[in-house]
Amino acid sequence: MYVINRETIKQEIKNFDKVIQKIICVKFSVACAEKCLILWTLTYPNDQRPLEAIMAAKKWIEKPSEENRKNASKAAINVVYSTIYVTNRYIVNVAHSAWAAAETAHSIYPIDYVVEAIDEAATACNSIISTSGSRDHYGDICITNEWLAQTLNEIIQEYSATLSF
Repeated sequence: MYVINRETIKQEIKNFDKVIQKIICVKFSVACAEKCLILWTLTYPNDQRPLEAIMAAKKWIEKPSEENRKNASKAAINVVYSTIYVTNRYIVNVAHSAWAAAETAHSIYPIDYVVEAIDEAATACNSIISTSGSRDHYGDICITNEWLAQTLNEIIQEYSATLSF
């Protein structure tokens, strides 16, 4: 069970305006998706759709426009198609994490997709490590409560100056 959940995220970002809340959610989703993307890349080096979804979410972070929101949605749909013939469920989790990152940018309820990105990325990373019996082959992809808390804290710190009390 992860200590970073829907309620924790809501509590941490409640003092920010809605746009900054969504940017924080998208950045956190992207961080989770990027953490496990290597698993997809090693398995499907020629299929860039999960990376494209992550990049679409990042583009929305840079410029939160309606056009970039729609592009994130299109990229998310393409990720779904990328998993049609994938038989390894943990690799599917990687793609779903990228999908959730793009959907966080697209959604008006970003917290739901952040939680999805966390769950999918953590399942992919931690399951691959436990089934392979080694972190050596995949590098440092383990998603722990500490990593989640530190990553969320770092993202929030970026925007703390925007708070006005």
